[in-house]
Amino acid sequence: IKVVNAAAGTLTLTGAIAAGGANVTVQSEGDLTQNTGGTVAGGTDGSIVLSAKGVVSLNDNVTGTGTGTVSITADSDGNSASATALNQLAGTISSVGQTISLTAGNGATGAGNILLGDINAGAGAITVISREGSILQNAAASDLLTSSNTITLTAGSGAGDAVGTDANRINTAAGTLTSSAGTGGIFISEANAATLGAISTTGAGEIKVVNAAAGTLTLTGAI
Repeated sequence: IKVVNAAAGTLTLTGAIAAGGANVTVQSEGDLTQNTGGTVAGGTDGSIVLSAKGVVSLNDNVTGTGTGTVSITADSDGNSASATALNQLAGTISSVGQTISLTAGNGATGAGNILLGDINAGAGAITVISREGSILQNAAASDLLTSSNTITLTAGSGAGDAVGTDANRINTAAGTLTSSAGTGGIFISEANAATLGAISTTGAGEIKVVNAAAGTLTLTGAI
């Protein structure tokens, strides 16, 4: 399944999209809005690619199956003026042990924030990149990133760019955590035990990683 709009209008998903055995690609020259009920499911071993040059808003599940990966990109040309580029308001983004990646911006630019909800990759890796913005909880504070593999949270390196806040830390259940941010700092609440890889900020950015249970936090990378 491949749906592409040729002009800068909004693509709005209102009904379920499901591929029997192949990939799902939905690409918008403007915004991409998933309404409640507009679930997206990849076919057996088919990957999911959702992208927009504008804002991506998610209100329901995005589900990879088999060996299918999930890739979601907002502000794909790095030119959006929206403060929030990718907003996971509700629903779960999941895969069956495959990579899940969320990106705001193109290869170099993109100032919009990413607001996270529930993401579960099982044994797959989770990568979240905001090129020149922050990575924050969604309004419902329903965020939980689950991966027994590596969770990588990369915010911008500029003034105020952050991963979470001290009052609203990003919630993870990770095998390994790596992260970088700007002067806004890095604030993560890990559910239990995890390995902390390289974690860094620029300027006076604070770093705070707290585990909520009595598991061991193991430091293996430079902090």
